[in-house]
Amino acid sequence: MLKNIIKIPYYIFAWLIEKFPTYIGIKIRSLIYSRLFKSCGTNVTIAENVLINRHKDIIVGNNFTINRYSSIFVGINGGKLSIGDNCYIGSFCIISSHRGSIEIGNDVMLANGVFLEPANHKYSDLTKPMRLQGHDVGKIIIEDDVWIGNNCVVLKNVRIGKGSIIGAGSVVTKNVEPYSIMGGVPAKLIKKRI
Repeated sequence: MLKNIIKIPYYIFAWLIEKFPTYIGIKIRSLIYSRLFKSCGTNVTIAENVLINRHKDIIVGNNFTINRYSSIFVGINGGKLSIGDNCYIGSFCIISSHRGSIEIGNDVMLANGVFLEPANHKYSDLTKPMRLQGHDVGKIIIEDDVWIGNNCVVLKNVRIGKGSIIGAGSVVTKNVEPYSIMGGVPAKLIKKRI
C-alpha cells in the first residue's frame, strides 16, 4: 500500500501528509517519514504544517518531536542532518542544512523560532553581486543536553558544548564550552553551570 501512495506526485503527497491534522495525522506522518528518512528511530512525532525535504539525507533518533510550522531543509549540495535521541524542536524553527551539515546530539531542546544555518554567502569579490559568489560552507555541532532558547540563531562552524544553555534571542557565532550559559548578540558567556 505504501508503494502505491508514494506513486502520487511528490508535491501532492507532501501536501497531504504535512496538512493532515490531529493524532491520526501525527501517526501517518511518523509512519511515512520513518520510511523516507535515511534512518529513523521509534516514537517520532511530526506535527502538522512541518516542511521537510530531502528525506534521504536525514537521520533521526528515538523520541523525536518537531512542532508546528517548523522547516527542515537539506540540500542537494551535500547537506546532511543528524538528530540524536530524545530531541525536541519547537514551532517556527528552521534547520537549514541545504549547504553544510548539522549534527544534533541527544537530549537537545530547541525552543520556538530557532534558526540553524551552517553556510554564509561569499562577498569578497566587489566586481560580482554577492548572490553570484557562492557560499562559504561549514558545520554546526550541538552536543548532548543542550537547551537553545526562543529565537536564537546559530551560525556556521559553531560547536555548542554539552550541557550548555543559550539564552533567548542570542546569536551564536563562536564555539561554546561545555556547561556554559550564553546570551546576547553576539552570544557571550554569562556563567558556567559547574
